[in-house]
Amino acid sequence: MKVFKVSSLSRYLQQSTNHFFDAFPVDLDEAEGKKQLHSFKKVIKTGEPDKTGVLKVTEGDAHNKFNDTKFYELQNIPIKNDNDDVEFVIHTIRDITEEKRKKPCLLKFITA
Repeated sequence: MKVFKVSSLSRYLQQSTNHFFDAFPVDLDEAEGKKQLHSFKKVIKTGEPDKTGVLKVTEGDAHNKFNDTKFYELQNIPIKNDNDDVEFVIHTIRDITEEKRKKPCLLKFITA
């Protein structure tokens, strides 16, 4: 989990997104990087949480320090101040690899 102060986040998003994405293993030129950037902007604008879906990091990916494919669920959650303005964005990353691996077995068991 990472917490970003919106004033700092906004500065990074406006000036140089490269520094902001040093905290995340995504490339802004790739679809996943664009999706994460859009999510942060959406959370700041709407003040509502945003799930960005599941990120699949494959075995050969430069950002994967594990020997197999991993799946992560990502979410951005706004924290508002007394004026109801978004002051912080909490970025959560939850490893759902085991859930993804067990799902086919559960479905097979349920339908049997």
